[in-house]
Parts: sequence; C-alpha cells; structure tokens
Amino acid sequence: AYQAAQRFAQAIAALQSLMASEQDAAVRAKLGRQIADIYANNMNDPANAYAALESCFTEYPKDAQLRIELEKLAEQGNRWADLANAYQAALSVLGEDPESRTISRRLAEVLEQKLGQGEQALQYYKAAGSVAGELPDDLESLQAMERLLRQQENIPDLALVLERIAALLPDKDKKTKKTHLLEVATYSENQMGEPDRAIRAYEQILTFDPKDKDVLAALDQLYESLGDVGKLAEILQKRIDTAGVSPQVVDFHLRRAKLFMEELN
Repeated sequence: AYQAAQRFAQAIAALQSLMASEQDAAVRAKLGRQIADIYANNMNDPANAYAALESCFTEYPKDAQLRIELEKLAEQGNRWADLANAYQAALSVLGEDPESRTISRRLAEVLEQKLGQGEQALQYYKAAGSVAGELPDDLESLQAMERLLRQQENIPDLALVLERIAALLPDKDKKTKKTHLLEVATYSENQMGEPDRAIRAYEQILTFDPKDKDVLAALDQLYESLGDVGKLAEILQKRIDTAGVSPQVVDFHLRRAKLFMEELN
C-alpha cells in the first residue's frame, strides 16, 4: 500500500510539473482533472481532489464538464461555501462572457439552497440576465427570485419579476399568467400608487380573456378615477357586450350616454 501511494504521489508530482510549464489553460485544466481523479479514486483524498479541481476551474471556468465534476466533489464533501467562493472567483475571470450567466445562476442556487443566503442569491439570479441590469430571461431563475422576494416582502421588485414571468409564460399557462398579472395590478393600484401600471396589467389580461367581468370592472373604476373619458367609454361598451341580461346593463348604457352628452356640451 505504501509503495502504491508513493507511485500515485509521484504521478501527481509529474502532472503538477507539466502543469507548471503548460501555457494553454485548457490543457492545464485537463492535467488538473487527472490530478483530482488520482486523489479521489486512488488515494481516497477528497479534500485534495476538490482543491485540485477548484484551482483548475477558477483558471478555466468555461469548461462546463469541469464545473459539473467540481459540484459533485463539493456535494460529497459538503463544501458549498468553498464552491460559492470558486464561482465568485470564476465570475471575475469571465467578465462579460456569456458563460457568466450560467455561473451566476448556479452560484445563486448554491447561496439560496445550500447556504441559506437568500438576499445575496437574489443579486446573482439577477446577474443571470442576458443584459447587465436586466432580469433573467429563464423561468427557473425568475421563479426562484419570486420565491425569495415573497419571503422578503419586497413588493416593488416582486411586481417586476411577476411581470417578466407573465411575459415569458407560454399560452397554455394562461391561468398562471392571469394570476401574476392580477397580482401586479393589485400591488400597483393599492400599494405602489401606480394606476397606469395596474391598467397595463389588466389590459394584458383582456388580450387572452376579453370577457373577464372583474377585470372590466376594475378598468372601469381606474379609467373613471383618471378621467380618461375615451377609454372609459370603450370599457363600458365591453361591459355592455358581456353583461347579457344583467340588470347592470341599463346602468352601463346610461353612464356611456352621459359621457357622450358631457363631451357634446
């Protein structure tokens, strides 16, 4: 066993010597992976295996397979804090490279799910956006942000995320889209004092559910409070068209007629 350990140690030393003289980062990463493999599978030394792989990943973070292997070792050794640090170091190397979006999202997931650092995780979920400063364009990241923002009761940012989710949801998810837009409208009208934003959310709902009586009623109240006669007349007509034989239809007709009379006068 001692002789075998000696041989493995010599093999590692030889690989490290090759790495020291190698200029190509991809080749260095390949050599580092071999070193990590010897530590993990031949010497039962997961700590040094992780250290070897982390060193390579920090230098060559665009290697997706290297990242996957590093995550496996982090899970085996419960080294999530070290992995988070490695991801942060990798982001400083990547700069504006598109791969930084993937690393940002994985870092956010580690911070949230493994380290319980939700507030810091939000920063990296947002960094997964396609353009700096914008929200991400994948539903998985957005839904994670939604969860964290609900926990923090951060209504303004939550409304932004809900709007983004609603915009990205496919047509088959109209129920969820509607729920999110209704929530945005409620927050905008009642908590953020943004009636125009509430109107936009309600109007979006009408594009796929034009007969929703509650939405039409909400728009009726908003347009009336803003004094937008033209839009109010349009909504009253839609309420007439969807009212059927309801007694309210008479009131809708009278109100619409009154608007036109006021315009004439």
